[in-house]
Amino acid sequence: MADGRAESARSDCDNAPAGPYGEEMAEPRTTPTEQSAAEFLAAVADPVRRADAEAAVALMREATGAEPVMWGSSIVGFGVYRYRYATGREGDWPAVELLRELVTAGYRHLNGKTVITDGV
Repeated sequence: MADGRAESARSDCDNAPAGPYGEEMAEPRTTPTEQSAAEFLAAVADPVRRADAEAAVALMREATGAEPVMWGSSIVGFGVYRYRYATGREGDWPAVELLRELVTAGYRHLNGKTVITDGV
C-alpha cells in the first residue's frame, strides 16, 4: 500500500496469513487473559452496578454452563467459538460476552433498545 500500512503490518506479525489483498494480517489482540473476572467485577466502584454485573455473570454462567473468563482487559466471556472468514483468517472469541461498558457506564432500556449511559 502506498500509505505504508501494509509495511507496518508486516513488521507487527511475521507469520500471519495473507489478507484479501496479499498483506499480512495481525494476530487478534483480544484473547483470554489470566485476570480474574471476579476481581474485575469487584473493582466496579458503584455498588449497584457491581451487584447488577455479578447477577448478570451468575445468569450467564447458569445459561451457558461456562465459567467467566476475561478476554483482554474489558470483556467477561463465557465459552469459546471458533470463527473463520472466507479469506482463511480464523480465531477464537467468547460465545457470550459481558462488556465493561455495560458494567461501568451502566445501561438501561429505552423503548425496547439498550442504551449505554454515563449517569445511570
